[in-house]
Amino acid sequence: MSAAVLSAEDSKRMFGADLYAVNVQPVWLEVTNRTAQSLWLFRTGADGGHFLPFDVVWALHPLRGGPTNAQVDDPFYKLAFKNPIPPGTARAGILFTNPDRGTKLCNIELSAKSALIHFSLFLPVPDDGGLDVPLNNARTSEERGELAVRSLLAD
Repeated sequence: MSAAVLSAEDSKRMFGADLYAVNVQPVWLEVTNRTAQSLWLFRTGADGGHFLPFDVVWALHPLRGGPTNAQVDDPFYKLAFKNPIPPGTARAGILFTNPDRGTKLCNIELSAKSALIHFSLFLPVPDDGGLDVPLNNARTSEERGELAVRSLLAD
């Protein structure tokens, strides 16, 4: 498993919009399935207030829709993490999460027929995600009461 929080600039380059302006922090995730079963990512495990692509693009739509909305939507649906992860394959995509500063605790839960696999990743947030709020106003993982079951330090 690999993961990284996108910087504000990377986010703008990939999606053509400032996601941090609408309080969304994109996390790139890649999962390699070395089991004999398909795995499913529980998005709510990654962040209790995760967002689906639809939620994110809604906030970015211009007031007068039309073909412009479809152009705004396209990269979000194409780049979002997709289930399932078949046996022997790798799947990569973006999770849309609540913003954090400094270090992001990203809980990843994968489900198989007979197992639940949990990882807690501590991901550095580049450039504090472009957040302009003072640190004492930013939510921390401790405030959310999240616990690490198995921790992997991400580069």
